[in-house]
Amino acid sequence: LGIEAGERVRVTHGGRSVVLTASASDDIRPGTLFVPYGAHANHVVPVATHGTGMPDFKNIAVEVEPTSDPVRSVWDLMEDLGGKRYDH
Repeated sequence: LGIEAGERVRVTHGGRSVVLTASASDDIRPGTLFVPYGAHANHVVPVATHGTGMPDFKNIAVEVEPTSDPVRSVWDLMEDLGGKRYDH
């Protein structure tokens, strides 16, 4: 895709997207994207749990494109999903 480490990418699935900062790893196969559990991953994984209580976090086809948009904070992402910002 011509994306270098440190550049930002938009990852989209199911009509929702999240902006992430790309990094390279020899441990990840070409064509594969790894996003750790958390608000950024939750923003694009399907919500269906198939009765297990845990959504599918693996083998999800996504679109990846370069972007100059900023990476949004966890607070902002959580508010998008219906969460409430709190001060701690």
